[in-house]
Amino acid sequence: MGKKGLSSAMNAVVRVALEVVQGMQAPIGKVSENKIYDNIEEILNIPYVNRIGVPLALDIFKPTGKEYEGKELPVIVEIHGGGLVTGDRKNVVDCSREFASRGYLVFAIEYRLAPRATVCDEFDDICAGLDFVGQKLVEYDVDFSRMFLTADSAGAFLGLYAAAMKNSEKLQEVIGYKKSRMVFKALGFSCGMFYTHEDDLLGNILSNQLYGNKMNDEEFLKFMNPEHPEIINNLPPVFLVTSRGDFLNKYTIKFFEALKAAGKKAKMLYYAEEDLFHTFNFASPRLPQSQDSIDKMLEYFEEQADIQRKATHKEAIYTATDEELEEFYANQEKKEQPENLNAFISLFKDQSYRNIEMFKTIKDVLVLSAKEKKDRGDEEEAGSAGMSQEIQVQLMKLIGNLFDSYEIDHYYEQES
Repeated sequence: MGKKGLSSAMNAVVRVALEVVQGMQAPIGKVSENKIYDNIEEILNIPYVNRIGVPLALDIFKPTGKEYEGKELPVIVEIHGGGLVTGDRKNVVDCSREFASRGYLVFAIEYRLAPRATVCDEFDDICAGLDFVGQKLVEYDVDFSRMFLTADSAGAFLGLYAAAMKNSEKLQEVIGYKKSRMVFKALGFSCGMFYTHEDDLLGNILSNQLYGNKMNDEEFLKFMNPEHPEIINNLPPVFLVTSRGDFLNKYTIKFFEALKAAGKKAKMLYYAEEDLFHTFNFASPRLPQSQDSIDKMLEYFEEQADIQRKATHKEAIYTATDEELEEFYANQEKKEQPENLNAFISLFKDQSYRNIEMFKTIKDVLVLSAKEKKDRGDEEEAGSAGMSQEIQVQLMKLIGNLFDSYEIDHYYEQES
């Protein structure tokens, strides 16, 4: 088989492997029945277009009930994962419902997938989605001092860059697209796929799908390291979650250490259970550990928003004239909405494959998946959900070994 044929075959295999991971279910017996949320309203399949006219859509999850009447709602924008090549906004429906049930107005956006779109195109789709959310916000009573971004796996990679682009003209120039006008007080990432240019499975196989004509652009590739100062120094506070069963846990731990070394505000949770798989807390938000991580993520969000509100308030006190200060306090007491809504909207408005272990691991993943399906009498192709807990753990260990993931056997938290 020629190089081109090998590349196509391996890309297909990786896509199947990613679909296996994407379809993983929470361990049986550890999660309650799907919760029916009677305090949220779902507005689904809202169409919009990206900046070049490609149709996309988003879903909105709004908390309802007397306790929210007349109150300004905090906002969460969610970005789904899927290795940048699979998945859609429906992947985060359960997590969106969970956030909304806790009083957050949630927007789940989407983006085009590789290889039909490059990673730069995906960055731009995220920024376009964020700006569309900004336009929709004026239809709701929201607290603009409590705006947050959450994402899992590859969505974390996209969200990270979209947030950094906001404050970096250099990053916008390198990527070739404009920033979003959205401003976030904190970011929350589950099992982030932060590194796409490492010498591992993702870097060796997916890079030719992600980077397009920039694949050999050394200057561009420097910026595909999330530890680049132009990225890491332009981020708001970051909350990270990973687990022993997350085959990419090394990415989260490595990125947290980089944030800490750069003096950035960040917090990381690591859960020791090996059957808490990749993106467990977003994929299965009713798990006890998922509930714990969501509790702590939202607590961190509110802490950071409060710190920034106080900082803004202090700046107003010490720089305003007496008349401006008096007006400031009066507006705070009245909680007046901006008079000029239009002004308000404007604020938001082919390489060789040398890693034999990689081939062996992917083969083992597919063999296990196919065997499981054959034992069940399932005729579908390997790669979908429904595997037993035992097989799921074996799969995650295989993939985890490939990525040299950590086997830490105790829960811990770290904060910088």
